[in-house]
Amino acid sequence: SSGINAEWPLRPGYECKIDFGDGDTLKDTIDLVIRLATFIDSNEKAISNVITEEGTLIVDCMVHADSIPTSVLWYKGAGKTPIVINNSDVFESTKSIQVDSTFKYYSKLTYKTFVSADQGDFICEFVYAENRPTATLGVSVASVEADSCVFVDYLTTGDKTLECTYKGTNAASKVEFTAPDGTKVDGKLGEFTSGSQKGSHDYTGLTETNDGNYKCTFVLSNGGTISKDIVLAARKALISSGGENSKELIAGTKLTLTCTVEASLSNNLEWYHKANGGELKALDKKLYKDVTRTTTGLNENHKIAVIEVPVVDASSAGDYKCMGTYQSGICPTQKTFYSGGFSLSVIEAKPKTQPKSATIITGVDHVLSCVFPDPFGDTYTPRISWFFDGQAILSNGKAYKNNEAILETDTVETKNNNEITTTLTIKKPSLDAAGEYKCMVKWVLGAGQGNIVMTSDAAAISIEGFVTQPIPTNAVKGAAATLSCVVSGGTEATIKFYKSLDNSEVSTVTVTSKDVGNSVKETTGQLAISKVEATGGYYCKATFGEKTPIQSDTAYVYMFDFLEPQSNAWGALGYSTQFQCKSQSSLMKDASNVRDDIKNTNAIATVTWQYKDGDTWKDVSENALFKGASSATFGTVQTSKIRAAPLVEANEGLEVRCVAVWTSDEDRQFYGGTLESASIILQLSYVKEVSISEGDHLSGDKVTFSCVAMANTAPVFSFNTFGRNLDNSKFKTNGNKVAVTNTGDEYKATLVVTLGTPTIAVSKSGIDVFCLADLGVGQGSIKKSVNVKSYFNCAAIDITIQGKNDETTKEVKNNNDGTYTANTVCPADTSSIKYAIIEAAGVTGKTSTCSKETGQWNPPRLASCSKQSSIDSGVYQDVYFLEGRLKFSVCVSDPAGFGDFPGASTGGFSTSAMNSKLRTTSSSETVCGAKNAIKCLIDNTCTIDTEKTTCSYGWCGKKKSTGLFECAKTEADLSTELFSNIKQYALVINIAVNFNEPTFSISEAQQMQSLSPGKKKVSFTSCSDTYTRRRKRSDMLLEYESEESFHEATANHTEKVTESSKFSLMAIAAALTMAVMVIFVAAMIFRSKRRSRTESLDSEEDQQSSEEEHL
Repeated sequence: SSGINAEWPLRPGYECKIDFGDGDTLKDTIDLVIRLATFIDSNEKAISNVITEEGTLIVDCMVHADSIPTSVLWYKGAGKTPIVINNSDVFESTKSIQVDSTFKYYSKLTYKTFVSADQGDFICEFVYAENRPTATLGVSVASVEADSCVFVDYLTTGDKTLECTYKGTNAASKVEFTAPDGTKVDGKLGEFTSGSQKGSHDYTGLTETNDGNYKCTFVLSNGGTISKDIVLAARKALISSGGENSKELIAGTKLTLTCTVEASLSNNLEWYHKANGGELKALDKKLYKDVTRTTTGLNENHKIAVIEVPVVDASSAGDYKCMGTYQSGICPTQKTFYSGGFSLSVIEAKPKTQPKSATIITGVDHVLSCVFPDPFGDTYTPRISWFFDGQAILSNGKAYKNNEAILETDTVETKNNNEITTTLTIKKPSLDAAGEYKCMVKWVLGAGQGNIVMTSDAAAISIEGFVTQPIPTNAVKGAAATLSCVVSGGTEATIKFYKSLDNSEVSTVTVTSKDVGNSVKETTGQLAISKVEATGGYYCKATFGEKTPIQSDTAYVYMFDFLEPQSNAWGALGYSTQFQCKSQSSLMKDASNVRDDIKNTNAIATVTWQYKDGDTWKDVSENALFKGASSATFGTVQTSKIRAAPLVEANEGLEVRCVAVWTSDEDRQFYGGTLESASIILQLSYVKEVSISEGDHLSGDKVTFSCVAMANTAPVFSFNTFGRNLDNSKFKTNGNKVAVTNTGDEYKATLVVTLGTPTIAVSKSGIDVFCLADLGVGQGSIKKSVNVKSYFNCAAIDITIQGKNDETTKEVKNNNDGTYTANTVCPADTSSIKYAIIEAAGVTGKTSTCSKETGQWNPPRLASCSKQSSIDSGVYQDVYFLEGRLKFSVCVSDPAGFGDFPGASTGGFSTSAMNSKLRTTSSSETVCGAKNAIKCLIDNTCTIDTEKTTCSYGWCGKKKSTGLFECAKTEADLSTELFSNIKQYALVINIAVNFNEPTFSISEAQQMQSLSPGKKKVSFTSCSDTYTRRRKRSDMLLEYESEESFHEATANHTEKVTESSKFSLMAIAAALTMAVMVIFVAAMIFRSKRRSRTESLDSEEDQQSSEEEHL
């Protein structure tokens, strides 16, 4: 068979089977063994031909079989000429590998003298006893020629075309080029002419990452391939300095150049320089230093060279290049390639802009500026310095003379457009600021590179201005004071003084002038203030000839006076109070700052105290009320105090004052004097009133306590009872805090609380709540109380209904006198439902009252409404448990589904006959039917419900929801979840009646629907009337028309028949809810009447009683 898709080496179970017409069969089984021989390549893939060049031919042949062959034979050509293995120029080697239950056997043939004449078929044959698997390989001779080494300078271009030429007998169908990463592309294939054919492919964007062996492969029309390797080398040289391709450097620095070839396989690098206007020449090695080996951070995968070129002058400017070479064993021809150019510009080492000389005025800022070239950018950080008269201005901007600062400056540096600009601001220069100024910039280039320094020419600064400006002056209120202003210049100056408040001129100025040498005149202006009335600022203006006036700083004249004068001193009776005076104790520079130009700024006054006796002021030493005078200084304020204690009512309105004396000190520009304070009036503190907000003051009410006290400062208020915190059970603060407001010296404290436990429960007269006002340490406290009566809140006290039901509600009324009244409310009576309130003396009542004094309801609970529903109908049942004793059916119309049941009921036991008996109203019927058994029917107090008066037979059970028996054909129709006491072959008699007049009495309803006295059941046999037509005996089952015959039929059965009777009341009340219905039904179910019928039955009363149940 051809095309067998079998599993090597064995596929068992091929079966031959012959079927004969007579049913005989003959069959046999044979196993198929597969042995497959094939030529393979180095990846063990099957091949059918191969193309090679003349020389050595190596081919591999393999057999996959169930066992190892005994030998291998090799042939050549269609005629199968044997190949002799001589181990001289023809060799064979073999090996085998076991794969699971199979073997792979390999034979390698090496043919060292292979020439064009040998091309053709080579055949390998594996020898087995059963067969010889054979494989054939077509071998042909061809060659490919190409340039084995290709170079690309991809700084110029990264595009290159690779070419190769095929020579052979058969034409190629396509040419492929394979990159070093294995990527293959189809090349352009030329025409096959005279045994030759060209192939090419254009590569673009080549870089050093594309270096490696490329393979040109021709695919022949017979499927064979032949290829040639081409080595491609891509190089590019880059030159830079710090990553830049151009720089502008200052003369005297060094240029570091880096040449990078992005490949490791490159030869030496050489350097070239082209001066401005010159030719590109090799850079003299004497003019640079190779620092490649000492340079860190070089990339090992790149060829890198680093040199340092000194920048001498403009001759160092121009373009620099580096040249690389490439040469290898595969590519012996040397290739050269150049980098792009690096451009260098050289800058002269001097400022572009010099600082300028000028004449300036004292106190007026002046700016000097220098602009330097910036050849280094962010490579090196410039250090900029300014000099004054040859002395470096320090980093704090100051210059010193004799250890005193004579110059204060600010320096600002900016860099922009390869320039560095530095400005020096001489701040408010004094006469000492005159002199020569220079600027300098310095770059520290690092080890071995030296420093670059540029220094400007000198700028001469001359100054006119103030020798002495007005200084801060302090004076006691009413004292005289003087300010001075001195200027220096080439001529006498005009000096005027002005008030800083409104810039108005002050006329009381004296001006004098004197020569101080070197053609310089010193002019002095003096301002005299006869009486200091307030603190204020003054400044002077000096004018030299026609020049613009110069203005001094503002100097303040600070007036000493009493600070924060005290008008009243408050105190509580029996406690003490304190009088105090505050005054300035430090010399001030202005209205808010202490003088900082002198060391000693203290100006302490001598303070004494006086009290007024009538119209005379006396020293406090004459009155024992005053004690402990003291004086202390805190910051710039002197505070003097004296205490008065103990306070009595006679001290109300007492006047006290202090007297302060300051001594003048002209060296510190302080003018002293004496001051007397205004009178300080003594006032007593007390609680004015305490109250509680109006209202009923019931538990749960929110009320507000108010307390009004007279004091000079806000007291700390609190409310308490008997010296303790407010009882939170009676007065709940709920986190509220005491709130304090004031109008002048009258302070009002309020606290909002919620009344809790009534105070009337503690004391019938209530309790006192105190307001305590704490005046502070040593000041004592004052208090006053208010009586609080709080009551029970009946609105928050619930009253319950005894035996609460859905019909009972309550009505609560506020009597607006602290009492509440609650009443039981019942629904209105209807024709079918009546309600009654049942009270229990001292426990429940239809009315209850709660008073605010007791907080209790009397009686404690309300009585509930009792509902009585009318009863208008009832049901009576007789149940017979026949248990299969009858051999005929009773009250069955359709016997289908009853199983082995005898059949439909006939005659007097048919459904229609039975119902007629039970429902009869015939006056001639004196035995059967409900009319002769049920009491209310006999008494004519009810009527029979003919629709609901029925009989049923079959599987019967008591329905749990109603307590009545219901019947079905099968037991499965009666769920045990809904029914109990389920029996087979049970007969149920239902008698339903409707009362002529509804009754509200359960016992009355029970008597009406029950059997009349002396009656044992509702009879349906031995009737006085006839209820069926006589039929042929062949048309009906055995029929019994008497009670005796009914029991005679059941007497012969081995099981006894149980008769049970019960009744249920069914009251209809359309307005009632489901919950009420459940309660009603539960109330209407009565115990069943049970009796055991024994006539004609086996007397097994114990078993019968176990089946009887209560409804």
